[in-house]
Amino acid sequence: EAESAQTLIYDDADGIYGHPDHRGAHLVGTAAARLTGADSYRITVDRDHLDASVPGRHLVHGAADAAAVRYGRRAEEITLAVPGSPTHLADKYAAITAHASQVDPAWLPAEDFASAYGTEWYRHRGAPGLLHLLSATAVTAAAAGR
Repeated sequence: EAESAQTLIYDDADGIYGHPDHRGAHLVGTAAARLTGADSYRITVDRDHLDASVPGRHLVHGAADAAAVRYGRRAEEITLAVPGSPTHLADKYAAITAHASQVDPAWLPAEDFASAYGTEWYRHRGAPGLLHLLSATAVTAAAAGR
């Protein structure tokens, strides 16, 4: 409320792959959205996409197996998919592989990275909100070469 936030982005109830911190972020995000009336987008992954298009197994598969939980959501449960630009993908790759103690860069071949990480997926209720608007603007700008 102090920040006048109109939109909150936080993890889906399953924490994508059962990660306790992600599940905690979901609980806090849900409470904050309810208390403030802010629009909310819950981060997830498209299980159907990862299963069909990612060579071998994705890191999420191993993490979900280790936690004995399912991961992500089916495609029809996802309400917004936001594609990343080449710049976003390069930044994301650098950020993830910077944590070599958690993710060995060999597990994320650069040539396969875009198939798993090229899109951000969200679940949203209600009329399209701010993230829908921003993503449409970004897609339009990318198409125009900006």
